[in-house]
Amino acid sequence: MPAELSEKGLSAWLDELPLANVEVSGQSLLTLLRMLNQIESFASGEHLGLLERLRATVYMLADRAIEMHLRGDVTFPLPRVTRRSAGLGYLLCREFGRAYLRVASGKSFYSERALDKAARQRCLYRALEAYGEMQLKYQAIYLPVPHGYWREVYGLYAAAEQRGWHAEKIAGVKGERSGDTILAVFKHILLFSLAHCQRYRPLEIRQIHEVTGRFAHLAELNAEPRRADESAAFSLDLGGDEPPRPIQAGPKGDDAKFRFLLTRTLVRQALAYYGEAESRRWSGIRMRRTMLKRLIQSLAAPERRKSSRLPSREERTLTLGLENLALAMTGDDRGPVKSAPKRATSVVQVRGVTLLDVPDYTLQLTDRDERDQDRRDMRSETSIGQRWRGEQSKVRQDDIWTDRGLALSPGRNPAIPLAWTVNASAHGYCLCWVSKELSCVRVDELIGVPDEDGNLNVGVVRWLSHDSEDNLLLGVELLSPASTPVAISVSGSFEDERHGLLLPVNKRLGASSSLITPPASFQLGQIVRLETAGHSRNCRLERLIESNFSFSHFGVVGVEG
Repeated sequence: MPAELSEKGLSAWLDELPLANVEVSGQSLLTLLRMLNQIESFASGEHLGLLERLRATVYMLADRAIEMHLRGDVTFPLPRVTRRSAGLGYLLCREFGRAYLRVASGKSFYSERALDKAARQRCLYRALEAYGEMQLKYQAIYLPVPHGYWREVYGLYAAAEQRGWHAEKIAGVKGERSGDTILAVFKHILLFSLAHCQRYRPLEIRQIHEVTGRFAHLAELNAEPRRADESAAFSLDLGGDEPPRPIQAGPKGDDAKFRFLLTRTLVRQALAYYGEAESRRWSGIRMRRTMLKRLIQSLAAPERRKSSRLPSREERTLTLGLENLALAMTGDDRGPVKSAPKRATSVVQVRGVTLLDVPDYTLQLTDRDERDQDRRDMRSETSIGQRWRGEQSKVRQDDIWTDRGLALSPGRNPAIPLAWTVNASAHGYCLCWVSKELSCVRVDELIGVPDEDGNLNVGVVRWLSHDSEDNLLLGVELLSPASTPVAISVSGSFEDERHGLLLPVNKRLGASSSLITPPASFQLGQIVRLETAGHSRNCRLERLIESNFSFSHFGVVGVEG
């Protein structure tokens, strides 16, 4: 701990902090923040000065801690409840946000040394920024935020409303990082709250959508946010038979009811879908109450279901392994160099499913609750990562890399299994393995998931889980919606070419060009030659993004020569 709680003493303590050791430094900083939050004798100005001095260090350590926490989760498929546990990065951001909120609402504000209203408002911005930084980092990865996060955010806005700082007054400081962060949080708050891996209690669900409704103009859902929000907002009592009631303006509604704010695109398509078989009575089209409730419940918490029924009937044929992906994209067994890339021939079968496309999110609904009885005999590994059912299924992990697996199951390649889509988002899929053969997939497996046009989206399995009926669920992180099969060889070498995938620049996800290669085939810093469809180019393997048993993922930069 610092020798004295002053800016000078704090600076000396930070200089001696072993920042290279994230765990030790983070725990020391967390202890200091908790101690500051318990001291009652500090003047507001002094307290604020210490927090401003700690700000850069807190965010740096929180960023590193969150990355370590998530990297540990994807390396070994922990249970979802464990992944939702409060990691060090979350605790740092939470205590830092609480510290700013305490400065903004402490008793010392009523003394002669109190900060003025503008300073208190700035403290609230800082508190929101702390929570916003954490939320953006978690939502950028294919994992949910820990339990309790939304209750903390809801408390911040409740405190703001109690002090008369309404939405119009907390729109953010133009040009400042805090204002940009808050805006970014609410720009993604709807999409992230709909992610398939989210599990919320009812109170959390209500708080999420109340916050979204009160500060919806910050989200900038489209070119006309205010008018679109008002036209898309409605309330529905999930426990009764009252029809949906539009909300004209302002935060209205009973506490016992849920208020949902949807984008204009989703509302229009939902109305069109539900209005096909019903008369037009409510807002031009009358929705069936039971189907509308299912829509609302899917939006709020897709996995909070009373039964284990999967919400989608869409079936996808998957492609496992880098070799199979490259061949599937070219349609040529001789490799990706000999012919131009073609669309994958994988077939997507849709039975009783209507897709509602909204920006960065696809919601899948079905009008039938029953499941095929012949799917109930499906079983998979009971101990993920511990033992494989090789002797029973006659399909081994190594078989998916060679043609040996083709002869094991006449009529269908076991390397192209069948799966249901449980949920989908901008960052990936949740799939249910429905193949008759037992699963041989595991975490970090490279996988190709076809879209509605038959193109293969390249992803990687990040977690495995089981539902109540022992069906295997796969969490697939989407690496790129587009990829090009290439032949890779070391420049100037006569070694055999290897198959790989070139992923293009993705500005929306902030990703540069990258290359997926077979594992342990190339080294960082090497200049490799990429050939596809008669064209070639040289690239340098500049950055190692990921390396595991299934593939190596490099960031690449083009070079001349």
